Amino acid sequence: MISRNTLLAFVVGFALAWWNFASKPDATPLDDRPVLQWVARLAKFGLWVALAAEPPPDDRQIARAVSPDSVNHYRGW
Repeated sequence: MISRNTLLAFVVGFALAWWNFASKPDATPLDDRPVLQWVARLAKFGLWVALAAEPPPDDRQIARAVSPDSVNHYRGW
């Protein structure tokens, strides 16, 4: 059960966030913010590195970790 204070805090926080975003409809693009543009590029690069950094595990490694009498849920549907 949610207490009255928690619900009130949530409603007030939601209203403040709504008012904050509604009062600024014309946000400046990233072209005017070179630091944020650099951070966004670094984050995208980091995601690509994380994608290619480590290959997926080999099936033999997974098969060794599972005991023969258990159900193999990793195979999917």
